Amino acid sequence: MTFFFIADALALCTLIATLGHETLHTSLIAIDINGVHITSLGLFANRVSAVLLVLVITVSGVIHLYSLRAMREEPQFQRYFTLLSLITTEVVLVILADNLLMFFLFWALKGFTLTLLIAHYHTRPASRRAASIKLMIDLVGDGAFVTALFLIWHLMGTFDIETINILAAHAS
Repeated sequence: MTFFFIADALALCTLIATLGHETLHTSLIAIDINGVHITSLGLFANRVSAVLLVLVITVSGVIHLYSLRAMREEPQFQRYFTLLSLITTEVVLVILADNLLMFFLFWALKGFTLTLLIAHYHTRPASRRAASIKLMIDLVGDGAFVTALFLIWHLMGTFDIETINILAAHAS
């Protein structure tokens, strides 16, 4: 649980830092194909994302705390907590994504990890059935997301969220 106190403290620091500045932005990797800049992978935080970070990490901490008691005697205790922690990490990265490709990648990973968590009791037919249905729904949604990504690339020529916001503001 110490991890969640540290993570919450970092989220609060991000919130405080964004109060003094409009945004915090770090670019990690630039993706260029044949000399054409496609996007750069990085992290982006503003006031809204900082509030979401605090909310997500706090709620996740409460869920982890509750699950510690509820899942204590479970044989797959380690697997459950690994999946739960992965989901938290993926949601945090969705919140901090600075471009739509990163957003989609972590959104899809979160969906797949959540499917695995729903199928935690894989010996129960209802659990397997619920996970299968969720996976099918996710695949349809992810297909629509990919279609939207192609349209955005065609119309805007970028996946960078800040650039898309600027271009959309100038278009209206």
